[in-house]
Amino acid sequence: MMVSTMYFHPHVIADFIIIALSLLITIEIWRNYKMSHHRASIMLLVFMIWFVVAYSEQVAVVFLTRSEILESGSQIHRMMTGTCFTVGAGVAAAAATLFAILTLKPRHMKFFCALPVAVAVVHFLLWAIFGEIQLQEIRGLAEWVPSSPLKGSTIVIAIMAFVPAILFLVYGMSIHTFRQKVSGITLGAGFLILAFFVFVSDNFSLAPSILYRRICIAAGIFTMYLGFITPKWYLNLVKKGELAIKAELKKE
Repeated sequence: MMVSTMYFHPHVIADFIIIALSLLITIEIWRNYKMSHHRASIMLLVFMIWFVVAYSEQVAVVFLTRSEILESGSQIHRMMTGTCFTVGAGVAAAAATLFAILTLKPRHMKFFCALPVAVAVVHFLLWAIFGEIQLQEIRGLAEWVPSSPLKGSTIVIAIMAFVPAILFLVYGMSIHTFRQKVSGITLGAGFLILAFFVFVSDNFSLAPSILYRRICIAAGIFTMYLGFITPKWYLNLVKKGELAIKAELKKE
């Protein structure tokens, strides 16, 4: 994760977009839950709230550093920069996995529900004991990475973040009902984008550039929203695209 000393840096604007999208989707998920009372919606709600908190933290650190209220590289800077993101990553990945499990209801569901919770708890305990954040200053950016003892559980969390993507993609490709197929594949695509750009690329400060990562994260959130809500205009768009492809194939 990187924190710029320039408050209006493009990646900060991208952070605001992520926060705004996450808030809008959180409200939509809550409305859906009030109508359906589906427990899986609560898990997705937790997942989206984490995005709001984690990226608000990043914006706050940039603002405080730019205002010289917070000294770059200080102990407080290290604590503020990575706390919500590092600790919350375990909760978020577990919530996303539980959302997929409670939605798709595989066999041995209790075991599969217990596993992500256990991983998140272990990750939190490791953070509580060994959770020092390491900062490096690179071209005006303070880049943080998990401390060595925490890297192992952070890698496990990153792997777990791909589970809902795989589950929904497999479900979407195996079912024949059009709406459910579109919903499953779109949810899978959204979770796949977020798993890579949030839990791998953003969490470990890996390439591509931070602005590109944040744009992809915003796109992933919107894709996941389309898969969850599956509005009529989106279904019609997919249907038209499918028919157009079939028509082109017949011509050949």
